[in-house]
Amino acid sequence: AWEELLPLAKIGSTLSANLFNQIFSLQDQIEKNLDDFNKLIKIEKPELLFEFNAREFIPQKMIFFGQNLYFFSPYSQNIFKVSPAGEGVLVKKEQKFNLAASVEDSVLFLSKPNLLSPFRNNQFEDSLTLQTPYPDPNFNDFSNFKSNLYFLDTKKGEIIKYPYLTDFKWGAPEIWLNEAPHRIFAGAGSLAVDGSVWILNKDNSIDRYYGGYFQETLKLDFFPYPKDFSKIFTSLSLPYLYLLEPGQNRIIIIDKTGQIIKQFQSQKFDNLLDFAISEDGKTIYLLNGLKVYQISTKY
Repeated sequence: AWEELLPLAKIGSTLSANLFNQIFSLQDQIEKNLDDFNKLIKIEKPELLFEFNAREFIPQKMIFFGQNLYFFSPYSQNIFKVSPAGEGVLVKKEQKFNLAASVEDSVLFLSKPNLLSPFRNNQFEDSLTLQTPYPDPNFNDFSNFKSNLYFLDTKKGEIIKYPYLTDFKWGAPEIWLNEAPHRIFAGAGSLAVDGSVWILNKDNSIDRYYGGYFQETLKLDFFPYPKDFSKIFTSLSLPYLYLLEPGQNRIIIIDKTGQIIKQFQSQKFDNLLDFAISEDGKTIYLLNGLKVYQISTKY
């Protein structure tokens, strides 16, 4: 019914006033029913946790660790820490960072192609260099499971695993996928690891791998229809997958079979760059331009 009404709505100016009003009334009712059925929560005034001063720091990415949020950028040095109370402080480091993942009691910040900078006890430790798996790797995303590091290289169509040894040392890189040809699609831009490895594809489907082998594809079907997801996240302690879609101003929660759990949308989410989830899964943090919003998942 929704798809049948859309062409009529577009030619509303040529219709009689009575028919025009009936169409839009019906369209509004169908949209509301679709929102309810697809567990879409529209937030008029999301809670603002923090707002950056562009002269001090312009964030591009974020990570949640130890009850705090850490922001970084591949375009500028330093990181920025924001507490749950919304207090911010710049942490100086003459290094630009592309990716980050939490490992044990630390955050590992990656500077491409292979330089790791551990951050522990509120300070940076000595950087370490990972052995490259092949010439010119270009890692798009980075996660960990039981301190083993997993990197997505979309250009090569590979997942690279660095096995954890001890004392913040990792072994030689391993080509993790065992299948040939590999199923990593060109344009896949994000991965998440919880024992399985979840790959977010360019066509908005999600591939699940386990033990180096392809297991299944989740084809997502809910309203509003997915157009361009930018990030996927989960962890061993979380029962859900989280998906960011900047183009439709929303973040989506699905279970690990692809069924919709909840989605949050706001007109205020007009420049979504990244998100992070609290360890207990009760709070979603959204980086929207220079603003950081927080949403209770119990909303």
